[in-house]
Amino acid sequence: MAITQKDLASPKDVIAYFVSKLNNWINVASVDDLGSNQWKILTCNTKWAQKGFIIPDIGTIIDVDVNNSITVESETEISLENFELYPVKFVHGTAIQVNIENFTGENSLDPKLRLPVIYLREFTEMTRQSQWSNNLIRIEIPLTLYFLTKGNHDSWKTSDAYNEAIYPMKNLVDEFQKVLYKEKGNVGNWTEDTLNFHPKFGVRYVKKQNTDSKGVEVNYFDDNLTGVECNINLPLKIDFCKSCKDGEPPLPKFTLFVNEEEFETFEGGSGNLKVVNKNLGAVGEKENSNFVVRNLFVRRHDYQEPYSYCGVANDGTQENSTGWKITRIEILADASVIVMEATGKWTDRYILNYE
Repeated sequence: MAITQKDLASPKDVIAYFVSKLNNWINVASVDDLGSNQWKILTCNTKWAQKGFIIPDIGTIIDVDVNNSITVESETEISLENFELYPVKFVHGTAIQVNIENFTGENSLDPKLRLPVIYLREFTEMTRQSQWSNNLIRIEIPLTLYFLTKGNHDSWKTSDAYNEAIYPMKNLVDEFQKVLYKEKGNVGNWTEDTLNFHPKFGVRYVKKQNTDSKGVEVNYFDDNLTGVECNINLPLKIDFCKSCKDGEPPLPKFTLFVNEEEFETFEGGSGNLKVVNKNLGAVGEKENSNFVVRNLFVRRHDYQEPYSYCGVANDGTQENSTGWKITRIEILADASVIVMEATGKWTDRYILNYE
């Protein structure tokens, strides 16, 4: 997918595209049977795996040793080379809007329906480098992204918050960065981002006089969340359609006719037809903006007593290909002539059904 100028009318679509490219496959080094339906999956990258979440078609995660192993509870034996982790969601907008859409109602009942999530705050500035180069205009967007998952503000110690949530979300940031690095066609060179850790990100509230915030961010989401804040100036390479620039009409189209039959439709002027076939320009002519080539045939003749065979086909037709119009002529003893025709391969001229 190439990012277009139209996409920039809604930059959230650009970030949503990058989120959709996240690699949620985990490679398995080995699996240890711990007994009691518990399995330890050894892997060098646990990505955003977090205790309490469900791996589709495998089981519930009961422990994560970050970038070493994932322990799951499963009633069936696990024997895998790789598997897909649960997906990451993407939301954007004001805190009030995101609360309504993602952290209230049915979604508030089960964190696995809405987390982990990458949240894009609304941004209010955009740096444009308006010089044209290879139909690209570079736009730099300062972004603040939050990589969030469920937290336990009442029971977790700081070390618990880091091991069970912050580090998985840091891994999610790394996976998002990998997407940006791979999207060289859309993303320019960007400097290292800055990360801020938020062991306590919600619950949203209005701070009153003489109240204790307990380290919780003010005016965010109505939920116990933990995560990582990522600030980055993202330079995007925006493609402009060659035929849709301001002041430039779309390229004309013309149809090539060969021997009265429509061959193909091309974009551009028919004067560049020599690019299609350099031999056609000498025998063709323009008609109503189209390009018409007539009498461009290949011919064959063969005499096998008592018949004379004359074959005609469009230029370039192979002798063993269909598309030949073959005329069989027979001259009788009284000088009368019998003319019959058939279509097919030139190489089958002796066995075709002539009428």
